[in-house]
Amino acid sequence: MEVFLLVGVIQLFYQFWPHTRHIGRLGFLDRWIQTPSNHRVHHAQNDVYLDRNYVGVFLLWDHLFGSFQEERDDEPCIYGVRGQLKSWNPVWANLHYYWLMIGDSWHARRWRDKLRVWLAPPGWRPADVAARFPKQAYDPKVDFRRFDQPRSIALSIYVLVQFAVVLVANSRFLALLPKQSTAEGVLFFLALMLSLVILGGLLENRRLFLLLEAARLLAIAAAGVATENRWALALAAISLACLLSAGRGLLARAAETEASC
Repeated sequence: MEVFLLVGVIQLFYQFWPHTRHIGRLGFLDRWIQTPSNHRVHHAQNDVYLDRNYVGVFLLWDHLFGSFQEERDDEPCIYGVRGQLKSWNPVWANLHYYWLMIGDSWHARRWRDKLRVWLAPPGWRPADVAARFPKQAYDPKVDFRRFDQPRSIALSIYVLVQFAVVLVANSRFLALLPKQSTAEGVLFFLALMLSLVILGGLLENRRLFLLLEAARLLAIAAAGVATENRWALALAAISLACLLSAGRGLLARAAETEASC
């Protein structure tokens, strides 16, 4: 277990630096270890790059199983997933593809296809499911549009600051985990996850999540009062004031829309 955890941590930290476009080719290293160049391929949705470069550190396995692909100068990487997520919700980002696979598996008539959905290469669908529930043709070079809903700079800054606060809270969560009960740990984790979901909704410029964020801050303030934590109470009060200021434009647009309807 100690070796497993140590290797897992090393691999996790190693994978931080390849996620960049600021480092170009690194010569022979690109063929033997994970580098920014060949990891950009992993995250691309181009046909030539799909289902490639899976390794965490050493490229030995990709060479053995034929899944290695070099980054090509004539084929710039288009990042993302086929069909486009169009959401800033981190929970849905991790689970949405499983939901689509569950749907294909459920609708498949043959039991063999129901199982193959989970084992086949990305994008494979049973023939009968594809015929009954066709997907619109998608060419990333033509159809890809970067998802980034228009919003005020103030709201973007607010989300950035709150995300930093959540990162600090996550560090606190990890530090307290050995000392907390299972119930306390689960509640703390759910609070962090809910915070990220709400902040994602704010990035999508959705009024509902403005109200949910206000409710989240009020809950933090109530917790601060109950635990006599003045820092939590002060942070919640300041954040609520900033939220009301940053979200004025969103509320105004929503009011205008309702008035026009």
